[in-house]
Amino acid sequence: MSLQSWEFRTLFLPRSRTAGLAALGLSAAEVKRTVGRVPEVLAYSAATTARAAAALKGRLALDDVAFKKKIALRLPQALGLSYDADVAPELDALQAGLDLGDAELRALVLGAPQILGLSYEADVAPSVARLEREFGSPEAARAEVLRKPAALELEVRGSKRGSAA
Repeated sequence: MSLQSWEFRTLFLPRSRTAGLAALGLSAAEVKRTVGRVPEVLAYSAATTARAAAALKGRLALDDVAFKKKIALRLPQALGLSYDADVAPELDALQAGLDLGDAELRALVLGAPQILGLSYEADVAPSVARLEREFGSPEAARAEVLRKPAALELEVRGSKRGSAA
């Protein structure tokens, strides 16, 4: 599809399809860019988006600006996940697995937001184990992950479990 035809289609999207993103404070240009990168966000209801945003903001102690910049714009797929079923258990496992405090969990997620759509056991733990081998200890691996979340080398994917629209 050419850019011009995509632009034409996005100019005429029903507001109901983009209301959830707009309610998060995304400008029209940010909504357009987000939909262009991750078209599946159009399938998320405004209620689903609002629930996901509220849950993530609460768990990670994020204000609206930090949430928008670090989560909504960088990983909009997270807005379609069920927090209770998909995100909370994985955040709990991540926090326990790396022995993180709340502030450390927040910093890690903000540094690597793609972690929100991944399984701790299947996707993150193997990367942590690799770092433990490279750095010689769990403590050194943990320190490296906190210093540089990209060291986990996690791929960015669409919402792994589908959307909860």
